[in-house]
Amino acid sequence: MANKLPISDLAPVTTYSDDGAIDPRASVVKLTEADTSAMTLADPEEGYDGHIMTIHATAAQAYTVTYTGGFGGIGTGKDVATFGGAIGDGMTIRAVDGTWFVLALFGVTLG
Repeated sequence: MANKLPISDLAPVTTYSDDGAIDPRASVVKLTEADTSAMTLADPEEGYDGHIMTIHATAAQAYTVTYTGGFGGIGTGKDVATFGGAIGDGMTIRAVDGTWFVLALFGVTLG
């Protein structure tokens, strides 16, 4: 029998159904708006090194997530994550030294 995590150990899901700012302390983010959303993401907070955030689309929309510093600290060349418009598109990022670094993309492009 597999060990199961207690419910209290599971990462809470934060749902966004409108344009706005994603809480940089969130662990699992669900984008649900039935229309295209433009989301923003601030730098990770101090003390959050190693924090992992996963952002998922649960509607077939071309969401965008803008991170002004640029993912990986690259700047404006990689500051907008554009979701391809399919349910299940998503990205996983990790906080390192006050910057978000991309770990994985699925149906998402950076530009």
